[in-house]
Amino acid sequence: MLRAAKSQKRKYRRETTARIAVLTAALVSTLKKRLSLPSTLDQRSADAIEETVFWHLIGILLGPDQGIGSGSGIEWRGKKYVVSAKHNFVLPGRPDVSLQSVRFLRRKSPTIQRATVNEYLAGQPAVQVPEDLRFHRVLLWQKDDLSLIEPDMDDERWARVRFHRIRRKARTPQRGAACILGWPFARTVTLSRQAKALLPQSVWALIECPTNPALRDYDAARHFLFPWDDKIVGVDPRGISGACFWWKRRGEGRVWSPTDAEPIGVCTHYFRERGLLKAVRIEGLIEFLTDVDMNQSITILGRTTN
Repeated sequence: MLRAAKSQKRKYRRETTARIAVLTAALVSTLKKRLSLPSTLDQRSADAIEETVFWHLIGILLGPDQGIGSGSGIEWRGKKYVVSAKHNFVLPGRPDVSLQSVRFLRRKSPTIQRATVNEYLAGQPAVQVPEDLRFHRVLLWQKDDLSLIEPDMDDERWARVRFHRIRRKARTPQRGAACILGWPFARTVTLSRQAKALLPQSVWALIECPTNPALRDYDAARHFLFPWDDKIVGVDPRGISGACFWWKRRGEGRVWSPTDAEPIGVCTHYFRERGLLKAVRIEGLIEFLTDVDMNQSITILGRTTN
């Protein structure tokens, strides 16, 4: 059984070394199978939030034999970062990622085209390839599974990525609907022997904050859970690690707009046997950013920019 698992892992790594093309105009959301939304959030609101969130989404191709991860553009005290999962870069039993090999996927289309994969590919859409966006370094948090990429903003290509300003007093809600938008590798489509199309995936569900779920490395004070049933969603979530969870922030006494969508946590793990994603709460991300400010509890992976 262990041998079969290792064989499957090698196959996954070989597949990710193929030249990956990305069709960022399409958003494969569970489409007509989207999970039921609560009465406080209608379909149009969900679509509007996804449009906003997609501008923050970054796909991270981690190089040969390393796979794919997700990230989101954020801003903290005037500095811009891409937040992701630490294990995308450093994982026990796997060689560390060579930062020279990292490539990025970013949104380029003005609006999301909502269609099935076959409908979208039938339109023969333009294909873009992953980009070598320049960045200075990657910061790893020693307290939990989070990382920050420091973009080189002199690279004008970062200008199309939106960076959400993190509020110092932001808090993860104890309940409510949230969405995750990321780049699961299972959502790839083969175009040729040398190219694959990678499409993003969006899922909506109600977050869960159990106090004692009997799950390894789950801390109710630091984490929350999000349902991801492979049979309902239709894909394995591998590759979505590092993506943010977003919710519709409530505003008292004012008109709500899609730009009020706010991140509430970062995806770091999948409990496959329970069909649950684990997230580090937004309070944990704020603690990480504060530690970066104070230059404590972090490990730095450097890279020389061109």
